Amino acid sequence: MTLSTSLEALLILLSFMSLIWLVSVLIRDSSIVDIFWGIAFIVLSWSYAGTLENIGPRQVIILLAVHSWALRLSLYLLWRNWGHSEDTRYLAMRSRWGAQWTLRSLFVVFWFQAAVAWVVSFPLHLALATPEAELITITSIVGIALFLFGFLFEVIADYQLARFKTDPQNRNQVCNHGLWRYTRHPNYFGESVLWWGLSCFAITTPSTLWILISPTLMTLLLLKFSGVVLLEKELNTSKQGYREYTLTTNTFVPWFQKREGKNNGANVS
Repeated sequence: MTLSTSLEALLILLSFMSLIWLVSVLIRDSSIVDIFWGIAFIVLSWSYAGTLENIGPRQVIILLAVHSWALRLSLYLLWRNWGHSEDTRYLAMRSRWGAQWTLRSLFVVFWFQAAVAWVVSFPLHLALATPEAELITITSIVGIALFLFGFLFEVIADYQLARFKTDPQNRNQVCNHGLWRYTRHPNYFGESVLWWGLSCFAITTPSTLWILISPTLMTLLLLKFSGVVLLEKELNTSKQGYREYTLTTNTFVPWFQKREGKNNGANVS
């Protein structure tokens, strides 16, 4: 893993996200950045892979994993958001900054997400650059297992929620079935786990443990910034019974539901 390769990948991604920003300006919809979040990692992974002399089994596994996750997520978000107006989070920022939003959105949305994706992608760079002799290790086996678990958890959660929403009787109701019975955000939990898995795959020596900063950052973002916090503010006002749901169901880590009477309301796991 070299600094020059990482910086080159960042510049490529910034250029890519700038093109997406131009599209967002034309259609007045900054929320399209969410659709391209997964694609950003495909851009980064090929930027890293393009510097390698050979692509062997380790590189194929990493590229397949990243492509499977990224394409599935991007296509799902495209399908979910098709025909809808700009996401309320971006509408609020557009309203707050007015005419300044056009240029500001390039930095605070598109380039910011590019920078975050770049940091989160460090395990991809390290794993792709690791020699083939290091393919079969305990950490790589654990990494693959965690990735598959997290990926399937996220896919199943998205499928269950999409199916729940197809029933008109469930409009403005809380999805409390399947994985959503055990955590209020199973899709975010699955995404966190798969990134821990990819990071474990990149660990070959104690000196590479620093790479865990990437899944830690992803988990913190999902829990404290772009994911759970913002979504819960909206759901508390838009979904009937959501307050009761928060008292019985864990926020992030899956666990059995609690009876409301035995819960003190400090359910933040």
